[in-house]
Amino acid sequence: NDLQAADPASFPNGINSLTITKYTGPQEDSLFNPIPGGNAVIIPNSDITIADLGTMYSLDIDVTGFSGFYIGGNQSNLSLCSGSSISLPSDISGATYQWQADTGSGYTNISDGAVYGGTATKTLILSNAPSTMYGYKFRCVVNGGTFSQVYIIKFTALWQGTASNVWENTANWSCGILPDANTDVILNAGKPNFPELNSNTSVRSLNANPGASITIKTGFKL
Repeated sequence: NDLQAADPASFPNGINSLTITKYTGPQEDSLFNPIPGGNAVIIPNSDITIADLGTMYSLDIDVTGFSGFYIGGNQSNLSLCSGSSISLPSDISGATYQWQADTGSGYTNISDGAVYGGTATKTLILSNAPSTMYGYKFRCVVNGGTFSQVYIIKFTALWQGTASNVWENTANWSCGILPDANTDVILNAGKPNFPELNSNTSVRSLNANPGASITIKTGFKL
């Protein structure tokens, strides 16, 4: 609350969580979000403390064993690449754990399988998550009756344009695969090339920021 009051413009919706998250990929996007794919929450908000030093706020943690990471607030929404894997820790500790998923019809218990692992532990592991899981919600039931924070899975692809202007070239995308009908596409300014669409294509949404553009060639639909 103190941090939000000190800088309300940066946190218009307040701060309800704070995490340290590892990311993979060559760079961040212009908003300092990690390029999606292989992200893993390293330290949940329950293990982080902030000290008010009067002229600044101090966040003191020990981070070892990896290089790129970022600090995020209000990050219950997780942006992934289709087919990527991620670890979701419960922000509450206890003696027993049971993870649940809401796929659109309410929460139900889940068990280990091809996609889910660690369903009865503090950390849920999603492996090779398909984009059809867009919007799935996950929470952990701790000690049979206390619920952890909720994670919401989304799938995002950032246009890089490093290889060419061809939308259909996987080398131009942050995930290394083409976005599909369950993927949110983000086009940022300052790229060496901007996409030209040469096929009929479906995406979940497309956000072209100022200075970015997309060309849909004659005869094709997005």
